Amino acid sequence: LKALEALKEKETENQLAKFKPYECQLPFLNSTAKIRALVAGNQIGKTFCVSYEMACHLTGIYPSWWRGLRFVAPIDVWIAGVTAVRVRDTVQEKLFGRIGKLGTGMIPKNMIVVDSIIKKTGTPYAFDRVEIKHVNGGCSTVQFFSYDQGMEKFMGSTIDVAWFDEEPPADINAEVKMRL
Repeated sequence: LKALEALKEKETENQLAKFKPYECQLPFLNSTAKIRALVAGNQIGKTFCVSYEMACHLTGIYPSWWRGLRFVAPIDVWIAGVTAVRVRDTVQEKLFGRIGKLGTGMIPKNMIVVDSIIKKTGTPYAFDRVEIKHVNGGCSTVQFFSYDQGMEKFMGSTIDVAWFDEEPPADINAEVKMRL
């Protein structure tokens, strides 16, 4: 019984290994375009699909069928949405798991550098920055933003990937494109 419980826990802590894309998601995941958009109806898996892609890039763990962009070293990623609460309850949850269940999202628990987690001020349980172990050594970094923080928060850094979970204001879109 203990072995079965341990196996079940291990499975819940590695959603990355369990993900199977829908046929209609493959062209998006396998695209090598530098700028892409996943546009579809509500509640059909857009955020889940992109969280899978981000987990692949952040960890360096790619499936055998992968034909899209591939990063062979640690990367810096910015993820942004409308508000910090919305980002926490959607994107952060898909990547890291529900509040209190760290490691049950798309990023395997053993790849999360727990001591690196910086919490966002003013939004309970929201992450500001987290480091993720990369299979080729070192750590990738993911940082969370919200559009209500204003364009100034998006200035100054160089990044490898940006993920807007909802369409950003034009000034933030332009600023982030300059960072890539």
